[in-house]
Order: sequence, then C-alpha cells, then structure tokens
Amino acid sequence: MSQQDEVSECNMGGARRLAGTERWDTMNSPKVLSLRGPTPMTTNPHRINFFRSTRIFAHLPEAALREVIAGFRPRVYARHEILFLQGDEARNFYLMSAGRVRLYSISDQGREFTFFIVRARQAFDLPSVFDGKPHPVSASALSDTRVYVASLTHIQEMADRYPPLYRALARQLSAATRRIADIASDLALTDVATRLARLLLVSSQSQGEPTPEGILLTLDLSHSEIATLLGTAREVVSRTFRHMEREGLVLRTRRGILIRDELKLADIAHMRKKL
Repeated sequence: MSQQDEVSECNMGGARRLAGTERWDTMNSPKVLSLRGPTPMTTNPHRINFFRSTRIFAHLPEAALREVIAGFRPRVYARHEILFLQGDEARNFYLMSAGRVRLYSISDQGREFTFFIVRARQAFDLPSVFDGKPHPVSASALSDTRVYVASLTHIQEMADRYPPLYRALARQLSAATRRIADIASDLALTDVATRLARLLLVSSQSQGEPTPEGILLTLDLSHSEIATLLGTAREVVSRTFRHMEREGLVLRTRRGILIRDELKLADIAHMRKKL
C-alpha cells in the first residue's frame, strides 16, 4: 500500500482489509480500526511516513515519533456525523487522514458560522491541548472521513517530553489564531463579494488547476457550506456567483469553478499584490 493509499478516501461500506493486517470494525459508530497481526501502529512504515508528512510531527526524532504514534487509533466517520459538540468536555486530539471536517459554531438564534474546513494531514482542536477546557467549536464530517485520534493526556505528555512537538503545536495554534483574527476583520470590514473572491483565490492556490481558459477550482463545497464560511445566507452566495458570472470573472461548470479573470477577482478581494 502506498503512502497515497494511506490518505485516500476509505470504503465505508462493510469491513475492508488494509494490507492484510487491519480491518474496519463496522459494529460501532464511530467505527474503530481493529489492529491484528505483526504490523501495529508503531511499525507500519506507511503510517510512520504519513505522520512524518504532517507539519506537527515532521521534525520529531524517529524514536519519539514512534512513541507518539503509539497513542493514536484510527477512526472513521460518515458524512454529517458529529465528532464533538461545542461545550463538550475535550478528551481527544485529532489528526486528519482523509476526508473533510467542518469546525463551526451555532448561535442561540440557530445561525451557523464555519471557522475552518480541515483536510488531510491537518490537526484540530488545538486550544484544548493547551488549556484542557471544553471544545470551543463543534466538528462534523463533510464527507466520509478518516482521522487518527489520541487522548489529550497522551499528546500533552508527549509535548512536555519533546520540545519540538510542543513548538510545532504552538505554531499551529498561532496560525489558527491569526486566521480567526482575519475572519473577524473580514466580517466587520468587507462585503460578501470581497469575502467570496478571497475564498476562491486562496482556495485556488492549493486546489486550483491551470487550464487554457483559466484556473479550474474544485471547491467541493455547496452554496450552503460556502455561506456558513462567509457569514451570510445561501441565497446571497448564489446571487453573488451570478453577478460574478455576468461580469466574466468566474464560470460554474460540472468540473468545478473556472476562474476566468484572476486579476479582476483579486481587485474585488483586495489581493492583487499577493498574486
């Protein structure tokens, strides 16, 4: 099994064997990966390579990395399944292997706002690692999702023992804090068109494919999901997309969103200097 297989979408229907040593336990939800045979978490080379490919664990010495990995267990969640709710006691640390998880909050009036979409090789619920307080947001799977889960106690002990891990966790928490500050600034100071243009341009940097007609972006988000990211209503997102299409900036296709005029879109997003 290649490293790419390690982070590819899993077959969620029925039990599936991986490299002859693992199987999905389909009796429980969330499903927990049962281990057997001579290839546990700490000696599976593909899994070690996967952890090594993440920003948080990339710089750990081999022995330390194996000790950290020993505390993780794989789990899978079906689309729309809740991983945890805002205010629940925080017990675990999560590292994405495949799929997408939405971190969001719901107001007393029932309005939802999405802070982050977490993807493969990204960790989440970092604040609880440092303060041990309840979850500040809720988390649900946007697609069939596979994560590696470790107890907060395990991660905290490993971070105390290995300073490179502590520093990596702190850097990721700092990046998330800066992102939240940017979100607050956007909500307070910009309109929906600006926020949508920024979302498209930033997403195109990692998910865009250059074509003769422009940049093809596979955003894999519905208009409702985009609306929760932008702090607006689905109808406003649809109306803004139609306006951008009339202006020749984007074109929605079956394959994704085609960015036809990147510079004009950057002007709307106030990001021309960053291109």
